[in-house]
Amino acid sequence: MLYNRKNPQWKYSEEQFIGEDEYNQMIDDYTALRKEILTTDIRDINSKLYGPGEPDDLTDEDRETKRKKTLVGYIVIIAAFIAMVVAFLLKQLVIGGLIFCAFFAFAGISLILTGQAEKTDTASLALKNRIMGVFITIGAVAIGLVIIFRDHFRGGELFITICALAFGLAGVALILIMVFRVLSSKIVYTQEVSATCTGYVRYAGSDKAGDSGMVSYFVYTSPVFRYSYSGTQYECVYDEFPVRRDSDIALGQTAAIRIDPRHPENILGPDSNHPAGVALAMVMGIAFTVVGVGLALFLSSGIAAQQTVETSWNPLVEKINGETSETTLPQITDEMIESLYLDKLYPGEDWYVDETYIAEHEITDEGTVVSYADSAFKPTLFTPGDTPPEVGTRVYMFYVIDKDALDRGYGYKQSFVYERVDRMEYVGEHGSFIDN
Repeated sequence: MLYNRKNPQWKYSEEQFIGEDEYNQMIDDYTALRKEILTTDIRDINSKLYGPGEPDDLTDEDRETKRKKTLVGYIVIIAAFIAMVVAFLLKQLVIGGLIFCAFFAFAGISLILTGQAEKTDTASLALKNRIMGVFITIGAVAIGLVIIFRDHFRGGELFITICALAFGLAGVALILIMVFRVLSSKIVYTQEVSATCTGYVRYAGSDKAGDSGMVSYFVYTSPVFRYSYSGTQYECVYDEFPVRRDSDIALGQTAAIRIDPRHPENILGPDSNHPAGVALAMVMGIAFTVVGVGLALFLSSGIAAQQTVETSWNPLVEKINGETSETTLPQITDEMIESLYLDKLYPGEDWYVDETYIAEHEITDEGTVVSYADSAFKPTLFTPGDTPPEVGTRVYMFYVIDKDALDRGYGYKQSFVYERVDRMEYVGEHGSFIDN
């Protein structure tokens, strides 16, 4: 990327190697900067981190207009985040989920259009950002559509579908980005030129180690290269600085570098395709993809429709909602029953629905036999591995009539599926069987 002399964090020197004192001073300056940012006008944070980043001939009026636009953008982001958190706290999950999806869809589209995440000065980084933007947008829109059409999902299907989309898309995106990095010298940085080292640029950074709270500090270094391409002189640094305090290229040395011929100011960094980093990211991408595919296969098995996802809320939230707050349960419609269980019904066969509760469990060699308070229902066998509802649990029983058993007065209601009353709400028009 072009050597930006206005970047306040880039420390220029002509020393190939720096001592411990210079290294520690850079870390101290960086630590002071982090504290200073806490009291910096939010509109000026970018300039503190990356320099003005604007033309020298920009008027004060234009500069103030740009600052105001930046402030409005930050306010919108903060407002969206607060609205999403409040919606989740008040158990308005649908509203919170849609705000979440809209926020990330906007962020994804912004990445696609600008290629900028924070501050991006190179075409190669912008391309990677756009790849990520495509997948963020697709994921946000897909999850939003799942939430909008949530009535078509039963039991744990909604939650598992969202997880499958999130893991699957994240995994594929990570794999594609790593493939792009490995092939970048063949598809982006395709031109080799001779450049002269005229100095060195360094800046400090940090990383927090997991939950331990330990912060590690390090220094990035890049030579400043001067070279000519297609009659134009360039003074540039690596697109991605290596993490090292010293350079392996001496001052005044001529070195062969790889550049992007479409954007000759872009130089391939020596550590951008480090095998360890690429391998770790690829393993993570493959793991995410496998989880996504596994969840999708689990959904296709139909087991998720019989499972539920419960959330325990903080008692303070319950108090805020008050006793008059109503919990909206997922609704079961006649269309859902007939579309999901058509294979269990004979063509034209009538089906019915009653509400009853679990009366008894009987443990047998074959499994657990569950009997119902309404003895007209035929007992259900739960084989080992299937967990039956507890005794006393109220359930909707969806059933057909076993006409051969009708005369004996019990066990003639043959259930083909049940749902717990506290987890689902039946809103269809089918009712109890009446023997005429």
